[in-house]
Amino acid sequence: MVASRDYHESAPDHISDKPDYINTWPPHCMVGTPGAAFVPSIQNLVREKYIETVVTKGRTAAAYSAFDGFDVRGHRLLDVLKENRVDHVDVCGIATDYCVRASALDARKNEFQVRVLVNLCAAVNEATGQQALEEMKAAGIQLQAATAP
Repeated sequence: MVASRDYHESAPDHISDKPDYINTWPPHCMVGTPGAAFVPSIQNLVREKYIETVVTKGRTAAAYSAFDGFDVRGHRLLDVLKENRVDHVDVCGIATDYCVRASALDARKNEFQVRVLVNLCAAVNEATGQQALEEMKAAGIQLQAATAP
């Protein structure tokens, strides 16, 4: 299991005091702030090694896709997945219309079978979230709800 996270230090093309909420956003996930930390439930999964790899993205520039992230060794997510012989990817998180969309589409471009767990996602905007779901479906990505065993 892999988690990705925004981890911004200085990303002037992405972070703005006057964001447009399309290309620029208010300060978020800033290095050295509580906003850069995982929520406790995810942090517990990392600590207990259920999440084996964390990839960090966006330190100095916009990065929406988890495939833009690097692990602690400096390896890109694609290399981590190939190294572990992964061929199926489930994607969930925020935001459906930005990071989830970009990550799922990059996974498809890299020939993974992809599922987006829609009930574990949230969009910035309902309309663009729906557009993102339609685009992902058209790209051959399976959309389904996560279920407990």
